[in-house]
Amino acid sequence: MPNLFLLIVLGVTLLLLIIVGVYVIVHFGHPDDKNDAYLPKIVVLFGFVLAFGTVLLLPLDVANGEGFVGCIGWDDIGCGGLDMALFWEIVFWTITVTLFFVIPFTSFYYETDDFLLSSVTSDKIEKIGCGTKLKNALCWEFMVAVVIGCILFLSFTFSNQTKIPVTLMTGSSVSEAATFTFPAGSTFAIDDFEDVQTSEITNAALASVNESEENIEIELTFTQFLPAILVFLGYFFFSIFAGIGLVAIPMDLIRSYIDRPVHMDAVEYANAQIQIRQRVNALVAEGEELAKAKDEDLSSLGFWERRKKSNETSAQLKQFKKNVYLLEEDYDVLKLAKNYHSRFGVLFYPLKLALGVISGLISFLWIIQTAIYTLPDDPIHPFLNTYLDLLSFFPLFPVVTVLILSVYLLVCVIVGNFKFGLRIGWFTIHPMKINGTYMSSFLFNIGLILLCAVPAVQFVVMGLTIYARYSTVFQIFGTTVFYLDFFSFFFENHVFIIALLASSGLTILYWICCKSGAGEGGKLADKIKGIASGS
Repeated sequence: MPNLFLLIVLGVTLLLLIIVGVYVIVHFGHPDDKNDAYLPKIVVLFGFVLAFGTVLLLPLDVANGEGFVGCIGWDDIGCGGLDMALFWEIVFWTITVTLFFVIPFTSFYYETDDFLLSSVTSDKIEKIGCGTKLKNALCWEFMVAVVIGCILFLSFTFSNQTKIPVTLMTGSSVSEAATFTFPAGSTFAIDDFEDVQTSEITNAALASVNESEENIEIELTFTQFLPAILVFLGYFFFSIFAGIGLVAIPMDLIRSYIDRPVHMDAVEYANAQIQIRQRVNALVAEGEELAKAKDEDLSSLGFWERRKKSNETSAQLKQFKKNVYLLEEDYDVLKLAKNYHSRFGVLFYPLKLALGVISGLISFLWIIQTAIYTLPDDPIHPFLNTYLDLLSFFPLFPVVTVLILSVYLLVCVIVGNFKFGLRIGWFTIHPMKINGTYMSSFLFNIGLILLCAVPAVQFVVMGLTIYARYSTVFQIFGTTVFYLDFFSFFFENHVFIIALLASSGLTILYWICCKSGAGEGGKLADKIKGIASGS
């Protein structure tokens, strides 16, 4: 019988995620999408709930286990009563379908609509209905499905066997073991696992005749294999973006306070407006040149020449979008500089400083935990595990702590992706701007979060193994997936963990050397003064 309290927590959490998801869509959504793009909004909301619900399942899984290993299979008396294995299977399948099929299809459908609005006349738009857009989206999605299907099929065919190392102890027969008298004078019964003590384990070891290390080979079903491929693919992005975000979030917030805008008088503001206007005119001219290049007839060129020209235009377009974003950012700073003392600036930037200190503490805790516990084969210190164990007298404290640590990692992924994309020429950025984010950017970011949600859970589980050791998901990631053919090389050698720490270290070096955030080019106050003076 499922625990009523856990069911209530599950329902309340789902409701809160829906409310927060709706708020994010409304708060960040672009006015052009206000009464349109309903399908992308539904997909974004569903993806938001699914991604953050995935990381929130970990503390629910731990609470359902009640600190008893029997809850993962053979004895669920006294446990929460929820079938967490079924929960995780549903989550993994839903993420797969949403990530590789629903989101790409929705993105193709939405982008097709944008293309038609920008490339055809109004009389033609009326003749092109949902059928044409649907057909176009399905064609592109079919190609995506073929590629993803091949990857899943080949990886499952050649890497569907896990080899779990075990210690094999042979001794008395089962019937004898139930009544065997040990040297300590106590007895050990095989039906006493729930109340087993350390002394009983020692006595059982003394009773064994031989001890050997062996591997249990298990061939997985596709459902059991699914979390492995999701973790593996997601870790390539998670290890880089989360590593960058762990450093970028606190540094951005703190530097935002240090470089907060200064008040500008009317003359300074007018001069700054002139400089901003000149940059706008330059970008308009650049945009017109890009439009001409895009419409240029390349039929007379050879295949490789056309491809080279197309790639150059695409790279220039991505850089143009970044320049537009940086201009909009500078203009927002300019407006804040004019009204800094008369609006919310007095409280807004100290709040950023406080958030920067808090996020810096969380990042520091994750980096230290990873370095001294997750990375070493023989952990140096349990660190956060000890902290969570000390808080176990009131179960809500460890749950809230794990929730904050897990959700923070997903936020790091988004910030890290943006920071990375802003500095890589071929990478398209999808910033989240208040009242200025199109559904295409929403879909991209939700897809990225979903892709990194499963590795985020695995990262938390392997970093907090003492806390999560009795959970179902620990058996999935810490045993089945960890020792899976091919994938075991990356997990046993901590390849992704090293990549995450390396990306954090390189980000720290970048901040020390460059002393600036993305697109700031120096202190905001100094930059505003420079704009105002025309320098």
